[in-house]
Amino acid sequence: MSDATLQHIALLAAKRARLLEAQLDAESQYLASVIRQHRSGDLTYIDLALLYDGYRDASGPVPGFSKRWTDAGLPHPSRLSHARAAVRCARESRWEGAFPLSDDTVVPIRGVSVVYLLFDRFNVPCYVGSTIRLRQRLKEHARDGKVFIRWQAHACSDRADAYRIESEWLARYQPYLNSQGASDEHVG
Repeated sequence: MSDATLQHIALLAAKRARLLEAQLDAESQYLASVIRQHRSGDLTYIDLALLYDGYRDASGPVPGFSKRWTDAGLPHPSRLSHARAAVRCARESRWEGAFPLSDDTVVPIRGVSVVYLLFDRFNVPCYVGSTIRLRQRLKEHARDGKVFIRWQAHACSDRADAYRIESEWLARYQPYLNSQGASDEHVG
């Protein structure tokens, strides 16, 4: 009986080796396709992050998939972390966080129209604005001397929608750091 069991183990090991070889061949074909698309400029970093995550999930327990990815000439997975955050961000419609921002704070990706509130240390809304570049805008506010410890942003369908909501929020919250209302924030 033990000889038959050993033969069975050997057959399974040979089958596993053939399956691994077939998987690695399929991965090579996939990576070649991704690198062609990447080099032709057809893929954004967000596309690459999604493709890498799918590749990682499909590879299963076979170690070394990240090395095979980078050996193919694709960006290191750590360089795709901001793109992953952008994907998560694109699925959201509301963001909030502390200020100053940390490198891993998730904010709307550049180009997403938002209306935002800044809060002082007493949690009072002290500023209302709208922008398509929130991370940069928050840093500009701090450089301009506005003191705030927390922020909140809400997605808008477009800039016109953002301006409309910003005007409503200015009337509702009457933030003390807004000097002339909505018109002084429409800078992007």
